[in-house]
Amino acid sequence: MTAELRHPPTRPSWDCATCGQPWACHPARAELRERYAHDPAGLAIHMSTQLDRAAREIPAADPNDLYERFVAWTR
Repeated sequence: MTAELRHPPTRPSWDCATCGQPWACHPARAELRERYAHDPAGLAIHMSTQLDRAAREIPAADPNDLYERFVAWTR
């Protein structure tokens, strides 16, 4: 689903392809919230999957930072 976003991630850096901010940037979060408006658990699962991919591709990243960036905002 992220490939269809107006603010998709680039990999392996996991920066936004549109604005260059760390993904999930605020516009991507807003779009994802809208897409998953009726499935908040699905959003959390989707972003947890993205976190797992990012952690593998950015091994030096702080796990707490990745959690905040990818999952914490989905609550």
